[in-house]
Amino acid sequence: MSNDVSQGASCSPALSARFHHWWTPTALSTLLLLCYGENFWGARVETFEPALVVRQWQVSPDGRSLLIWLRLSPSLSPRPYRLSIRTPHGEVRLSFLFKSRHALPFGRQGLADNEVIYLLMPDRFCDGDPANNDPKGLSTFDRTNPRAYHGGDLKGLRDRLPYLKDLGVTAIWHTPIYDNDDASPDEYHGYHPVDHFAVDEHLGTMDEYRAFVREAHQLGLKVVQDHVLNHCGPKHPWVQHPPTPTWLHPKAPADYRLALLLQPDAPAEAKRRITDGWLFGILPDLNQDDPAVAQFLLQHSLWWLAETGADAVRVDTMPYMPRPFLQRWREALRQEFPKVTVIGEVLPVPPDPKVQAFFQGGRVGYDGVDTGFESVFDFALAVAIREVFGRDTPMGRLKEVLEADSLYPTPHRLVGLLGNHDFPRFVTFAKPDRRFDRLKLATAFLLTTRGSVQWYYGDEIGMEGGDDSDNRRDFPGGFAGDLRDAFSPKGRLPEEERLWQSVRRLFHLRRQWALWMKAPTYWWRLEADQIVYERRHKNLRMFVALNKSQRLLAYRLPVPTVRLLWGRGRLAFQNGQWWLFVPSWEGAIVLGKDRHRKEGDQRHSQ
Repeated sequence: MSNDVSQGASCSPALSARFHHWWTPTALSTLLLLCYGENFWGARVETFEPALVVRQWQVSPDGRSLLIWLRLSPSLSPRPYRLSIRTPHGEVRLSFLFKSRHALPFGRQGLADNEVIYLLMPDRFCDGDPANNDPKGLSTFDRTNPRAYHGGDLKGLRDRLPYLKDLGVTAIWHTPIYDNDDASPDEYHGYHPVDHFAVDEHLGTMDEYRAFVREAHQLGLKVVQDHVLNHCGPKHPWVQHPPTPTWLHPKAPADYRLALLLQPDAPAEAKRRITDGWLFGILPDLNQDDPAVAQFLLQHSLWWLAETGADAVRVDTMPYMPRPFLQRWREALRQEFPKVTVIGEVLPVPPDPKVQAFFQGGRVGYDGVDTGFESVFDFALAVAIREVFGRDTPMGRLKEVLEADSLYPTPHRLVGLLGNHDFPRFVTFAKPDRRFDRLKLATAFLLTTRGSVQWYYGDEIGMEGGDDSDNRRDFPGGFAGDLRDAFSPKGRLPEEERLWQSVRRLFHLRRQWALWMKAPTYWWRLEADQIVYERRHKNLRMFVALNKSQRLLAYRLPVPTVRLLWGRGRLAFQNGQWWLFVPSWEGAIVLGKDRHRKEGDQRHSQ
């Protein structure tokens, strides 16, 4: 926890009236308070509360930060507790509030294994409150500048919750809403925090964020928060005034060769360049080996979950932090909120299933660490899907990637995707011919594959965009002056509406037939440009046929009862057998039922 401290008269430290708080009961036995101000040299901290014991304190070399470790008693009651801070130049009292745990927002349900997670950037989704577009008059708002704030906010996000519910998503992952530097418009994305406990003024207030979570839950939608634990923003006060001498690693460029982390014999110095380096050479790297930093970060994550009721956490740049810290951080969340799910961003270049699997929890690595992270994003599969359907790589590449599932402790908990805010949009990446058809087939494959799905905002209407930040365009209709409203069918072009309806149907089917997300896959046809596979659960059999060739796909279905669930395939009963015919650049999903097959029988005749 951090507390604001303002400079007092003369040399005496003085505390501001704004403080953060904790709750009781809590699973933590130790709480760290990080106080900011001046003239803390020679400070002595005391409390006269039996349930709150000052274990130790530490003053930063420049006297601007005071770290206080408190031992918490199970007998803590919900009320303010007083601490005394004495220095050679004066004394000040700190009142720290403990709230009742029963007053915390409802939520923290965790994620199932078959969620459809909608990723959006609040600044680029919908502007519900134009009054906060340039809250401090620093000219950070400019919709013509792709690297400035565009006005999207929490009010706009709340306004569009019914759209997301209708589309069929089950969870919303938003990029960070931390307060970023007020004078830096290029920090619209939220990944450069300067205050870990405040909402950026461009987006709204903490009360508005709590309302967003509450209203999402009322619609049955879960919320995934984006937590930045690896680094802080370049303009963070820590850069000039670190609370401890080892709060930040010395400035040095990061090494991105994540595969080195899997090698027990790789030089320690090479691994340190990965975990200790500054990303892109500019993002100050937090030193999670410093006990105060580690405690601050785990308390930060617990605080956001407690205060808002969010259900899950996405951890940014996960591999660039020490694995022992990741294990400790995850365990702290599990002890406080057992149902919360954690997804790690593991993005080696090129994507590598071995690296992804090394960071998924459920298995102890050679270093003795089990991260405990339930899930990681499956970027290896994402790249394969993009290459197969967007660039005509042979279909067999999909099977090759999925055969690496044996590397993962729990492959059915991976999160598949087509892209996100770090990738060019699918329709821009794809070959120019049949871009929407390519996206439709890619979506069908993604939605019929194991695990959960992450969907990038606007892909349901085929939004375009190249490299960062062109891939973060405004959603049409979310902003004043937009020529059309793509949140409404009337505002979508005909090909956009056809794609939207196809995506919506797939999203709803996935929710309806969630049992297949763990089911095995059987590959019945695997040609360069045609594929037929099956997901099977007991006597229910789901067949998926995808055809990106110029010829008709014909497949005999080995079941007596069939039903077309999605696509433009045609079912025909000929000579006592069901046949599926799929035209060029189309796909089909068929539900079959085998009345005679015993559970566990995997035979198939074609």
